[in-house]
Formats: sequence, structure tokens, C-alpha cells
Amino acid sequence: ELAHEWFGNVMTHARPQDSWLHEGYGAYMQSVYAEETVGRLGYFDNMYGAYVANEHCLPVTNPTVEDVGEAFDNRDIYTKGAWMLHTLRNYIGEDAFWVGTRRLIYDTAEPWSLQYPIPSRYRSTEDFIRIMSEEAGEDVAWLVETYLAEVGMPELRQSRADGRLTLSWEVPGGRPFPMPVEVSVNGVMTEVEITSDSGSMPVPDMARIIVDPDSKIMRALPIIGDCEEQTDAQIQHNIDRFTRMAKEYGWRRD
Repeated sequence: ELAHEWFGNVMTHARPQDSWLHEGYGAYMQSVYAEETVGRLGYFDNMYGAYVANEHCLPVTNPTVEDVGEAFDNRDIYTKGAWMLHTLRNYIGEDAFWVGTRRLIYDTAEPWSLQYPIPSRYRSTEDFIRIMSEEAGEDVAWLVETYLAEVGMPELRQSRADGRLTLSWEVPGGRPFPMPVEVSVNGVMTEVEITSDSGSMPVPDMARIIVDPDSKIMRALPIIGDCEEQTDAQIQHNIDRFTRMAKEYGWRRD
């Protein structure tokens, strides 16, 4: 909740469909705080919890929502919003990401020069894309919109034959997604550029290969299901949670 002093109070969403700017950033800052205090273990503990909680039922920037309450019913504005920020941070780099974040909140890269009271401002997803693109030195709309405007996540297809590893993206909505992928080959890191079709690299026959070993990219993994499966899992989680709490606190039905 402390994160909402910045992502909610100083900067607030322009429309209900932009609510992820509050909640995605708020959720992500929990991981960033854990990273600062206990290291990468704390960061990825939080990020794993966010990943498996994705619902995959509605787009994050859903233009059909009529009010904030309806927008907040979509859990992905928290979880998928946080993972989009994680992916963008890894793609454009630390300096560009955090300068862009300060500009989003304060409208300046140097907020320490501001005088109190600091005015609040409304921001949209388009504002976010514009600012981050300026800091990255390239248009990052393809990355942001793939994650926020579509249900589901890009799936990384990989095949290995004739001494080569071939990678390609299968993307919701058929959007362009030129995301490069790091590959560890016997502990040596290489980045594979993926064009509109695919990308490949030579690999020894017996090499140990790990694709995206540091989990820098939000992508579809077989540890979560589709909307129906995720919703059923969340319902069961809530049943188990409240049953456990009832036993712990001695709750009884009247």
C-alpha cells in the first residue's frame, strides 16, 4: 500500500482501463523492495507468486470497463502488469526504466528539484508508452501492447536439430514481437535475435541449453493454465485459505 503514495496519489490513472498503472506498479514495487532488502531470492519469490496468479481471462487494458471497480475485478492488472514492467525493465535497461518511471510520476527525471506541494497528475497507458519509448530510444509499444491489450502471453517455440537451436514466438493476436532471447549454452550466455519469422544459433550436440535462464521475459509456461483452469484454481485456493483460517481462529457457523 505504501507504493500507492506514488502510484495512485501522485500519479493516478486517466481512465478505468489504465488502472494497471496503480496496481501493476504497486505489485511490482513489492518485488523491487524485496530485491533491495534480501536480494534476488526475495524478488523472484514475489514474481513467481504474481506469475502463477495470472487469470488469462481479460486484457489488462480492457476498454469495455465502465468504472474502477469493474477494472479491479481483473486480477491481471496486478500480476500481468507487474510482469510487463519486469520484462520492460530487462529489455530497455535500468537507467531508461527508472528515469521513465520518475517522469511518469513527476513529469521530470529529477524530482528532487521539485518544491512542495508536488502536484498530482493523470496518466494513461499511451503516456506510459510514449515516455518509456523516449527513454529507450525506440518505440516499445509492441512490447507493452502485446502484454496489456491481449489475453494470454507470448509462447516461445524452440526446436533443436542438425546442430542448431531455433526459436520463434507465437503471439496472441498475431502481433509483432521481436523480443531477443538469452540462451545459456554450457554456462556461456548468448543473445538470439528473433525476426518476424525466427532466430537460430549453432549448438554442440551434447550441450546443456537453458533458454531465458534468468526469466527476463514474461512468456507462456506450462505451470499455469487458461482462464477456466486459473479461475478454478483460485476458487479452490480461496476455499482452502478460508478453511485454514476458520480452523486457526476457531470460526464457527451460527
